[in-house]
Amino acid sequence: MKQKIINTISSIVVNSGLGSVLNKINRTPRVIYYHGIENKIIDPYIQAVHINKNSFKKHLLFIKKKYEVISINEFYERFKNNSLKGKEIVITFDDGYRNNLTVAAPILQEFGFPFTVFLSTGLIEDNNLRFPTFLIRSIVLEAKTNKITIQSLGKEFDLGDIQHRKNVAQELIRIAKTAKNSQVNILLEELKNNISKSEFEEISEKFASDQAMNWDEVKELLKYDCTLASHCVDHFVCHDKQDKEEMYQQLLDSRNSIIKIQGHCDYFAYPNGTNCELARELTEKSGYKMAFSTKYRHINNKANSASMYRLPVPLNVNRFKLMMSI
Repeated sequence: MKQKIINTISSIVVNSGLGSVLNKINRTPRVIYYHGIENKIIDPYIQAVHINKNSFKKHLLFIKKKYEVISINEFYERFKNNSLKGKEIVITFDDGYRNNLTVAAPILQEFGFPFTVFLSTGLIEDNNLRFPTFLIRSIVLEAKTNKITIQSLGKEFDLGDIQHRKNVAQELIRIAKTAKNSQVNILLEELKNNISKSEFEEISEKFASDQAMNWDEVKELLKYDCTLASHCVDHFVCHDKQDKEEMYQQLLDSRNSIIKIQGHCDYFAYPNGTNCELARELTEKSGYKMAFSTKYRHINNKANSASMYRLPVPLNVNRFKLMMSI
């Protein structure tokens, strides 16, 4: 209900012309981020990070009329030289989903837009793996069982109706985003153990949009105007509860894997946008020129290059237009 209200208000503002006025007033560079672009969304909750390709095209048409799309390298140079003009847009994608190559890249090529993909390299290395939040949402919502047990938490969760299952999923996602990486890995394995191998394979096949690319597919991206960048090895959340050495190794190993493919890796995006003082120090120590959060504020020459602002892209087209104007 809340989302419907926000979408309705956005539509009214955009259609009234106020959005265009705000767009002229709020001249600021923007780095925007997507995750996946899909031909068809089966379940908007489970495929929460994916946007329908037709909506994506509408986003790009709006961007083409209003902004100058530049590469992440050009953005870095303009930021460093304090020469940003205020209408720049940098298009980025997080995680490294296969549909970045099969769906998004050809569309971006049609528009002549450069883009950046932040890769979680461990999932590229073994693309039978899935990202943590997807595992939680899909298993909790799709499991045939009425209960799941997570021994490491000492909890058994009853799975009732759809809303009840969503509440359980949200609780587990909250834990996964704030726990140490080793604890998250245990939680995910225990979650998977609540269903059979064949059931998990059925879920993975049904929601193939959440499959990551393999390295051969990543190399195909370089045929487009694409820059590869890092998103850790294991979608590692860089909060202050994590082990320092493990965090540094995640940053370093993912960067080195991309260097082998592209020859360089200069940019990093914090998984979930989460960062802390230690993480910001380690991104610089690891050799990254710039690191990106998911926090949105207007970008100016005083912004922190180790925690650069990015705008999360709303799926609703009018809401997208409004957010791009404020």
